Amino acid sequence: IVLVNAATERMFGWSRRELIGQSLQLLTARRGADFQRRGAELAAHVLEHGHWTGEVGSQRRDGSRFRVLATLTSAVIGGDRYWITVRKDVTELRELEREVLRVAE
Repeated sequence: IVLVNAATERMFGWSRRELIGQSLQLLTARRGADFQRRGAELAAHVLEHGHWTGEVGSQRRDGSRFRVLATLTSAVIGGDRYWITVRKDVTELRELEREVLRVAE
């Protein structure tokens, strides 16, 4: 992680200072080989198609897990490749969807 905005700090509960230099794995629900495998799949997709968008599991500093809608892109700057991700917490949306489905039954 090389850059963090205030919304990321609020969403995940970590400060910029704590996140800079860390692996993205810190913010995801995936661990170990599963994280590495999925990361490689997403990287390949981005390199082929220019971006990837989908829902992923995330994890806050307190260990609580939640879903985010993520968009992943890549850019080469000064010869170095950077991976850029934008995330939106969709917890409330998913809860509302479940409630609508429950009421509809």
